[in-house]
Amino acid sequence: MNKTSARIIGEYEKTKDWLSAYKKIPANLREMYVSAYQSYLWNECVREALRKTVDSKYLYTIEYNIGSLLFYKRLSDEEMEKMPKTFQTISPDMKPTESEKPIIEKVLSKEGIGLPDFDIRKETGNFFKSNERAVIIKPGDFRIEGPFRDELNDKGRSKSFKMIVSFALPKGSYATIVTKRLFNR
Repeated sequence: MNKTSARIIGEYEKTKDWLSAYKKIPANLREMYVSAYQSYLWNECVREALRKTVDSKYLYTIEYNIGSLLFYKRLSDEEMEKMPKTFQTISPDMKPTESEKPIIEKVLSKEGIGLPDFDIRKETGNFFKSNERAVIIKPGDFRIEGPFRDELNDKGRSKSFKMIVSFALPKGSYATIVTKRLFNR
């Protein structure tokens, strides 16, 4: 265990006060944790939007470190029309649209929290800010090269290959999600 983790755990064991222990976490990490949780919740909301809109036989999941992401194989014109173009990230001061409201309520219910629980600025110094993110993105300037022999990961057992992929994404989009979708892993 590193010194920072030991200090945080030690603080909680001593005080039994989660806020005091939380404040021992470096500020940049606290901010990253808040953003990561907000992104996780947004992904869960988009999952629900896909389930409500797309024929289930065209949906599939890809596992990742905290669950699974839901993707579609194809969208009909009708499904594309019904699919929300954007979805807000969750924050205490957001004004959900009529289509977002039931999805957000379902996701937050699973988490055992409500919108007021996101008002953490006074206690922690961190905050959740609402932004609209595109639900479906199309990478720009997409290029793929290869396959090439992957000498780094081959380990002499079998032939491993690598590819070079490059693309541009709008703000709020994550390259890891695109590569998971691209390679179905």
